[in-house]
Amino acid sequence: MIYSSPSFKAVVRSVTKKEIASKIDEIIDFSGCERYIDTPVKRYSSGMTVRLAFAVAAFLEPEILVIDEVLAVGDAEFQKKAIGKMQDISRSGGRTVLFVSHNMAAVKSLCTKGIVLENGRIVFNGTIDASIDYYTEIFSQTFANLPLHKNYSNRIEISSFHIELNDKVVNSGAIILLGQKIKIVLSFLIKDNIDDLSIAFDIIDKNGELISHLTNEDDGFHSYNLRDGDSKRIEIETSELLFIPSLYSMNLWVGISQTESLYEIKNFFSFTIEQSDYTKRTKALPKHSKVYLHSKWEIL
Repeated sequence: MIYSSPSFKAVVRSVTKKEIASKIDEIIDFSGCERYIDTPVKRYSSGMTVRLAFAVAAFLEPEILVIDEVLAVGDAEFQKKAIGKMQDISRSGGRTVLFVSHNMAAVKSLCTKGIVLENGRIVFNGTIDASIDYYTEIFSQTFANLPLHKNYSNRIEISSFHIELNDKVVNSGAIILLGQKIKIVLSFLIKDNIDDLSIAFDIIDKNGELISHLTNEDDGFHSYNLRDGDSKRIEIETSELLFIPSLYSMNLWVGISQTESLYEIKNFFSFTIEQSDYTKRTKALPKHSKVYLHSKWEIL
């Protein structure tokens, strides 16, 4: 997705050494790379490189600032600073920010107009609210697709998997009530010696935003010294699902020590959360929220 402020004028200009010198202290301070500013950039991590690049681009006052997924790196503090700086540029400076992102919350807070791209083509152009609604609709349609398997090394084979609700197998697209638990059952065949197998699940909402991340390390569960020919069955039981009623999808990732990818299944399982008597609230839970937090109220 590409989003921008109303102005689409482009002005190309050169930057003088004097101008750079006048901004260098602000650039370094904003990037947070003071300790490493004399270190060659080739030794920077990807996060440090993007932080410094963003600071340079933002403080040299461009007529058009093009930002592509800058919020995918860096810590929460830097992401907040970056959003604030882009807002200053577009609102106070009267310049244009072209913001490319899948983070709908950031897009909504920053932009006034939006363009939705699909396979390189513009499929929608309108207000930011209408653009987000359109993107959400086409993205949620992918949840109806069959699971997509990606085998990166042929070192492991996922032989079967399913989801259980109340000890009964449920199909993808199932309705799950707020507060219910699910069990994930995964069977696989080891086709090469593997040490420290990692298994993780991402749960994403219909906007494509990551809502939860589950991994074997959460429960201190480890699989060491797996040998060629080993067959394993793993059951993972979640706690209560407290996501706001909406459409969700689960992706599976299997790797080694969370560093090397072995196997992925996109759209492993899709489901809809519906409100239940887990909450005594009579009104619908707000859609702009992400997670329901149960609370107890009393008069003292």
